[in-house]
Amino acid sequence: GSVDAVPTVAAPRLRPAGILRIIRALETTYGRPTGGERKAPLSELIFTILSQNTNDVNRDRAWASLRAAFPSWEAIAGAPRRGIEAAIRVGGLAPTKSRVIREALRRVLRDQGRYSLDALASRGMQEVEDYLESFKGVGLKTIRCVQVFSLGQPAFPVDTHIFRITKRLGLVPTKATREAAHR
Repeated sequence: GSVDAVPTVAAPRLRPAGILRIIRALETTYGRPTGGERKAPLSELIFTILSQNTNDVNRDRAWASLRAAFPSWEAIAGAPRRGIEAAIRVGGLAPTKSRVIREALRRVLRDQGRYSLDALASRGMQEVEDYLESFKGVGLKTIRCVQVFSLGQPAFPVDTHIFRITKRLGLVPTKATREAAHR
């Protein structure tokens, strides 16, 4: 999880006026973003795990199905993997995601003494990254989603689409890796 562990690629030198042009064009086309519902950090972690390698519609269906099938994090953590798989099947990769979710919940309980990651709110970005990166199946995009959407940290999740667009706009170098783009 260290910034130093990722090879750096020199970022293009965009001038503030160029960045402002990009922001204005995006706002003209799509409007100014508004804050959505802020989930608790643990909810955001599980929600984002469900979003991996699927679209928003299927992620939302998997989330709704998971929450309908199990009344609490404790129920999910104690459930057989096949039960979790069945609940999230619509989201794709259910065998893998069910394992990651169950292991993450069990780890959170061990580390925090309860099913909550609220303690991360008082930690810095690097400390949050180091902690969450130590969870099996949790990568930088998922970490950045928790940081920006739940913790209000100045993070920028980079998915396939963001990666492609930021390269096209010159915000990251064309040869940058996804990890370098996150940095």
